[in-house]
Order: sequence, then structure tokens, then C-alpha cells
Amino acid sequence: MEDNDVAILAGSASAQLGTAVCKLLDLSPVACDARRFPDGELQVELAHSVRGDDLFLIQATSPPVDQHLIELLMP
Repeated sequence: MEDNDVAILAGSASAQLGTAVCKLLDLSPVACDARRFPDGELQVELAHSVRGDDLFLIQATSPPVDQHLIELLMP
């Protein structure tokens, strides 16, 4: 069995926490672009594939809860 890489993805509500965790683990966070359209729809694009990686999502669910939760579930 081969070792999987570890990837950290921090949402917009926890960008500073994600950066701090990555610094402690000597990792680079997964770059992503989260765009909200005028009609309220959200699009999240990752800069590179995380297929096969152990992915850890860091995202607070503080207000506005609905927006932060949807952003957490999109990747």
C-alpha cells in the first residue's frame, strides 16, 4: 500500500486557522477560488487535483452558517 499525501483546504471563514495549521505541519494549503455569483450561487475551484490525498477541510460554521456550510461541502 502506498502512502497518501496530506492536503489541507481552508475555507474563507477559516483562512487564518488553515494557514497556521499548514505552517505547523510544514505544508502548503490547497489553493482554491471560491466565487459567489450575483444570484447567490457559489462556485469553488481547486488549483490542482487532490484525488488520492488525505484531505482535511478547515471551515468554521459561524454566521452566516448557510454560506459557510455550503462552501465546506462544495469541494
